[in-house]
Order: sequence, then structure tokens, then C-alpha cells
Amino acid sequence: MRKQIASFITAFILLLIIYYLIAFSIDETQPSTPVQHFVRTQGTGFVLGDQPFKFIGTNLNLDSLKSLDQKSQKQSIKDLVFNGGLSRILVYRIAVDPNNIIDAFLLDQLVSNCEVYSCYVLVSFDGLSLDDPELYKNRLDPFINKYQKSRAIFAWEVSNGPLRY
Repeated sequence: MRKQIASFITAFILLLIIYYLIAFSIDETQPSTPVQHFVRTQGTGFVLGDQPFKFIGTNLNLDSLKSLDQKSQKQSIKDLVFNGGLSRILVYRIAVDPNNIIDAFLLDQLVSNCEVYSCYVLVSFDGLSLDDPELYKNRLDPFINKYQKSRAIFAWEVSNGPLRY
């Protein structure tokens, strides 16, 4: 019985050592394959290239980063996207106030890291009212024009609430 327990403990320790060797040998300076295609809809699903695209997504609340300096913000977002990739998170939803320069900077960082690490951003615009469509359009156009060629943009969410008619 003692021999079996000793064998089990030895095997467990070896597995832990192998796990840590693999986990810490990942070179985060070497990105995965950059995003090659836009995600599109096909029927009731999504496709990437010509393959079905199924994903895990998460909402990001980056408010805690707003008090950091830009260098720390950049590193935090890079770490977040890299570690999210290890967890197989492929889509990040971020709420952005188009009038807030810090939100714009954080969005830039998230999009550029997602382009490198092959994941996507769902941009949700906050703080806008649909009551004045022209004002709404004027605030969104700069963002949409800036990222229109980025394959890291999964979707634009322009209203996440009830519409009033």
C-alpha cells in the first residue's frame, strides 16, 4: 500500500513539474497567427473564413485600469488578452464612451492586442442617446472609420437598451 501511495505521489509531482515547464515555457513575445479573416454571419451562425466560428466571450470592465498610467494600461491589456487566449477566450465585449479619451486609448490597446493574438472585440457604445440620430452618427463615425479595416473587430453594438418610438 505504501508503495502505491509513493508511486502516486511521484507521478503527481512529475505531472506538476511537466505542467509548469510547459506553462512557463510559453513565449508571449511570439504571438499566435494574426487574424486572417473577418468573422461573418452565415445563416444563424458565424463563420471565420469558410469554417464555423464558435467562441467563448467575456464582458470587460476596464474601469480599474483608468487610474493607471498609459504604460501600465498597455501592459495590463496585453496580459489580459494573452492570458485570455490561454483560457480560449476569443471575443471581448468592451463598453466605450466615445466622448472619453481614456476609453478610446483602452480600445486602441485592446484592438491592437487582439490583432496580434488572434481574438476579437465587440465594441459597445455607452453614453449615447438615440434621440438625435445625427449626433449619434457623428460620434460613432470616427471610431468606425478608424477600425473599419481591422479584422479584430467582431461587431459594433450601437444600442443595448430599449428603443423609444
